[in-house]
Amino acid sequence: EFRRVLFRSDFIVIDPSGDLMVTDTKNAMIAATEYLIVTDTSTYSVDSVKVTLAFGEKIRKTYNKKLRYLGTLLGGFKKPHLADKQDTLAALEKIPGFLSEYIIPDDSKVDIAQKANKPLDQISKHSPAARKYRQLTKYIEAN
Repeated sequence: EFRRVLFRSDFIVIDPSGDLMVTDTKNAMIAATEYLIVTDTSTYSVDSVKVTLAFGEKIRKTYNKKLRYLGTLLGGFKKPHLADKQDTLAALEKIPGFLSEYIIPDDSKVDIAQKANKPLDQISKHSPAARKYRQLTKYIEAN
């Protein structure tokens, strides 16, 4: 289900840890109508999300009035690791549009699906990550 949403041509997913000034990111934001930011709990994740939001707003004002921010998602966390990152998580939760109810947990089934080049639902429909991806897909489709 999530792959189907990802392949909509007007929707992009942005990893803010990269260089936002690369032409591909800028062009993708100019062409898209919606974007979702996916982040982690690294030291600079909150600043990276804020920079990405400011960049998206600049693109919206300058090039693409239809560009819409869908939210920020935390993906691939490990529960023990997340427990050590409560300050980062609290800061992320203050970011407008942080999708705390759709946090994608670290799940070994995701790696298996990627290696097999198959959708996660085909590998393990009931894995925690598969359930969250289905919830996220419904959210994106509804918005």
